[in-house]
Amino acid sequence: MNNDRDWFEYKLPEGSVFVQVRAALRTTESRLDGSNREVFKHCVTVGTTRSPFGEDKGFVSIRGRQYEIAPTAFRRMPAGTKDWRGEEYRWEMGSEPYGGTYRNSAGSELDYKAKTRDRLREIAKVALDMFEKDHPDWSKASELLYLEHQMESWTDKASKARKEMEAAEAEVAELLHRISIYSHVC
Repeated sequence: MNNDRDWFEYKLPEGSVFVQVRAALRTTESRLDGSNREVFKHCVTVGTTRSPFGEDKGFVSIRGRQYEIAPTAFRRMPAGTKDWRGEEYRWEMGSEPYGGTYRNSAGSELDYKAKTRDRLREIAKVALDMFEKDHPDWSKASELLYLEHQMESWTDKASKARKEMEAAEAEVAELLHRISIYSHVC
């Protein structure tokens, strides 16, 4: 994994699914003893296309029909997390893209109760598990992307602050010059 532009393709019987590492989310987790600790939630994007906003449509085939998994963020859940049925809960979907994650070939979102939607969710999770098996250290790349984005943001803020300081110093110098003119008056 070189950077946040790498897409990894997983060919499944239904079609190709792509996975891309995203910057982790940083949160603070409270402990029972009242202390807090920094926690990274590692993220990836999964979809049937490599284009970030789904401009180029990609499809998987289920029962002879074409369906799309729109590029959607997924977070890796901590080991041992269980869902409401008591089953291990490994991947949590982030916010869904406009128009939904699971769509038919016409671009319409599938009904939440549709079995095809469940199958598409399983296809995404299979691709995620394959990706995790192929790239066991992907979480470090997710953290690195977060840190690089933070560094870029703080570098930009520091640059703006320096420019503001230079402008303020120039204003102070101008005011000192103007005040010096009045020193002859008193």
